[in-house]
Amino acid sequence: MDIQIKWYNERFNIGLASKEGAEPFITIKGCRVKQFENREFISFPAFKLDTGKWVNHVWASDAFQAAVIKKVKETMPKERRGDMSDLENDIPF
Repeated sequence: MDIQIKWYNERFNIGLASKEGAEPFITIKGCRVKQFENREFISFPAFKLDTGKWVNHVWASDAFQAAVIKKVKETMPKERRGDMSDLENDIPF
């Protein structure tokens, strides 16, 4: 499987393809990397319930998140490189 990252300002889309150079068979749009207690994770798109609780549209294993974070760091635009803590960190959950 090939993980493809396309940047849009501080957010990115994750494309999953069968092999490098192939068209993605699934795309997850509007992702960000967040830090919480010295741990990085992927913040996937979410929606807010009437109760005020936020619910993710996507869940991913720790291994998949680690692979995506590695790819994100490799493809990050030069002006955003460096400490990941400068990424937007305002998601409410």
